[in-house]
Amino acid sequence: MRTEIGRACDQSRAAAVAPVTDHDTCEVRVSGVPLSVDVTSSASAERIVFALGLDRLVPHILSVREWAPRRRLTVSAPRAGDAAGNPELRTMVIRFSSANARETFLAATPMFQRLSMHTIFGIEDNGSMNRLRANVILPTNLHRLYRRCAAAAESRGCPRPFVRNLCIYMRRERAADPIRIMSDADLARLTSLPTISPTSAHPTHPQAPL
Repeated sequence: MRTEIGRACDQSRAAAVAPVTDHDTCEVRVSGVPLSVDVTSSASAERIVFALGLDRLVPHILSVREWAPRRRLTVSAPRAGDAAGNPELRTMVIRFSSANARETFLAATPMFQRLSMHTIFGIEDNGSMNRLRANVILPTNLHRLYRRCAAAAESRGCPRPFVRNLCIYMRRERAADPIRIMSDADLARLTSLPTISPTSAHPTHPQAPL
């Protein structure tokens, strides 16, 4: 995967079309946080990274705030009962010192499926199956491009796009190499190619919402 993405990045740097860019705040959205947890406290964020075994990231946590939907946009797959819209749960935003720290955190978040609220925050969860979820927060223009990519993938029966280091990647089929999408022109070129074999439109990356 890393080799494929590296090759896609090299190909993209040679492209004539300028990428859709904006300031990278190195933020992630963590949803599904119980109401009793202070989502503005760095201590809460530290508990999360400790639970993931990422103690080394603690010095890289710059700030923590409650999620304000109109301020930023995230890459997320629509799902019923999304924690971000559940009044019984809260959502927090963690800002890291670098994109590398953010990506290290996101790479570990599949572990959330095995971590209870008691394990993470030390609170009673009464056996609740609620689990935290994390998504990268994209700049507005990039998020809009991602949504267009997701719509195109769904309409063609291709795998959903995914994001690494604020780069959007798509595949014509699950076994194909990822292609970086930097603009609507890139998306148009990809969708103009014949689909080799329809595949499920489910995400192949935990945050893309992957």
